[in-house]
Amino acid sequence: MKTLKSILSLVLITTLFLTSCSSDDNNNDATPTNSLVGTWTFEKEEALDANDKVVSTYIPNSYQFCEKEIYEFLVTGQYIITQYEYYFETCNLDLTEGTWEQNGNEINIKSGDFSNQAVIKFVDDLVYIDHAPLTGDDAVEYDPSVTKIRIVLKKK
Repeated sequence: MKTLKSILSLVLITTLFLTSCSSDDNNNDATPTNSLVGTWTFEKEEALDANDKVVSTYIPNSYQFCEKEIYEFLVTGQYIITQYEYYFETCNLDLTEGTWEQNGNEINIKSGDFSNQAVIKFVDDLVYIDHAPLTGDDAVEYDPSVTKIRIVLKKK
């Protein structure tokens, strides 16, 4: 009888140990690895040709005097871009707000009448946001060989 109780106790303890150490714990609060949710700093804008070669790179000269642009993508589907324009030796705040939605490696961004789709790619602590094709006013601002614009953001 003692042996049976010992065996049952050992089985019960082993069962409790194995079930409490299960690796299938759900952590629904965690942000997926490839998600834009969070705060990012603007690093640069690249104009690319049809072969993804960089034609030109833009880094705002206001960074010499003002803070970097901050992109905040909220869980609620809203975004806020905080940027500073340097005018007359003063950093002037300019906020842009809108909504965003990520579906795999694509993002839809809306602000007022503006709407844009882009392809995103995550590499380490950077995200590349590719806008293509260029149309209307955007196409006129760049070299004729430019087919898309890439925004590079760094996780803050």
